[in-house]
Amino acid sequence: MRRQDEVKIEHSFRIFTDYAKPLMTSVADAERLLRDLRRDADTYREFSQLDVSTPEGRFYSRVIERLELAVTTPVFLWLLSTNHGIPAEQRKIGLEAFESWAIRRMILRLPTKDMNKFAIAILKMLDFGSPGTAGHQLVSYLSEQSAETRVWPLDFDMHNQLPSKRVYGNIRQDRLRVILGAVEQHLRGKSSKYEAVDLPSKLEIEHVMPRGWRNYWDAEPKLGQEAAADRDALVNTIGNLTLVTKSLNGSLSNRPWTDEEASQLREGGLPGTGKRTLLDQFSLLVLNKEILVNHPVRWTEENIRDRSAEIIANICDVWPGPDLVAQSRP
Repeated sequence: MRRQDEVKIEHSFRIFTDYAKPLMTSVADAERLLRDLRRDADTYREFSQLDVSTPEGRFYSRVIERLELAVTTPVFLWLLSTNHGIPAEQRKIGLEAFESWAIRRMILRLPTKDMNKFAIAILKMLDFGSPGTAGHQLVSYLSEQSAETRVWPLDFDMHNQLPSKRVYGNIRQDRLRVILGAVEQHLRGKSSKYEAVDLPSKLEIEHVMPRGWRNYWDAEPKLGQEAAADRDALVNTIGNLTLVTKSLNGSLSNRPWTDEEASQLREGGLPGTGKRTLLDQFSLLVLNKEILVNHPVRWTEENIRDRSAEIIANICDVWPGPDLVAQSRP
């Protein structure tokens, strides 16, 4: 963060002494440097204790821990450092923009090979600017990027690319839980009539139309080879995924959607009970209630595509995209 450069671990001591020596020419200078380092060390040590309901805690939990983008840590520390005096509102603006940049790129599976150099470029930009506008400066800087390794995807990119992307199996389940959990909280926050509750930490990803759909979801006439392949791809897209508890996940399995279709089902316990009934009985999530209310009879490929558009719209609300004015600058 201080050097605004990459430092190899084996060179840390030498580079630190080169950095510190001219700043310790007097006792007063040395004390000033050590006080600054002490404050940053305290800030760094407290990262894991940050409240996840705050912009700082969300960024640390989602980006640095869950997305494993530790390379963003120097920028994160710069924004939180008491030595830089960034106003809380500007810190919020900057961190939420940087989180959106990271989440959108992750879910579209864009490359991260340039992140070391990009983090350094961000530090230099921030250090050159004013603390009072640091958040807005970061939004503009991220929005202006056009290289594939740095671009901040637009809402158009999300709606155009994500519906057909296989996310289950290509994106880690804990990261998908972050996405779907944030959407659930967003939906819950749209009305004060919903309970303000925290999501359980161990929810699992469930396919509404099961991956083993051939068991009970392939009505006569059976799907041809091409149509079956299309369905195999579709069941792993964002529109077919939801969250359930581990015990409910085990019960849902590949069972049919309705009780009528499950009338002859004897395996897996709860004979004659369809997936929709089990979800309705045991799940309290808004994510699932919307599926149940609107699809009492069947859950089809078209329903998956429609829900993909809805989920993506909510993702774009949770993580707003770039500043279009800044992005259009040459």
